[in-house]
Amino acid sequence: MRLVLLCFLLSITLYGCQSQKALLYDKEWKLIRMNETDYNGMEKPVTLLINQTDKKVSGFGGCNRYFGTLTLNEDSFKLSEIGSTKMYCAETMPVEDAYFKVLQQVDQYEIKENQLQLSSKGVVVLVFSH
Repeated sequence: MRLVLLCFLLSITLYGCQSQKALLYDKEWKLIRMNETDYNGMEKPVTLLINQTDKKVSGFGGCNRYFGTLTLNEDSFKLSEIGSTKMYCAETMPVEDAYFKVLQQVDQYEIKENQLQLSSKGVVVLVFSH
């Protein structure tokens, strides 16, 4: 009986990890909060798209399109090789600059209530919805 219960709990845990990853990919996530600031009402929202096939990320930073590579293990989340186009937008550059800086510090992810939460050192720093 204990073995059956242990196998059941293990399968639920593994399924939970897989379903978290499945929810992560191939949808456009829109930034709703960065640190303590609400960005839910931006005219052109900051976005994040994670391609499941090649583990590449792309999106809109507020002024420029960006791209990068994702390394993902269980709940760890690390972006590298982040690049972007080079336009200048006076109104949104402070948001974009802050977003790119915070994005590079992210080390974990979690999906809760249809929101993608990205954390740095245990603190949620970016929250997205889709």
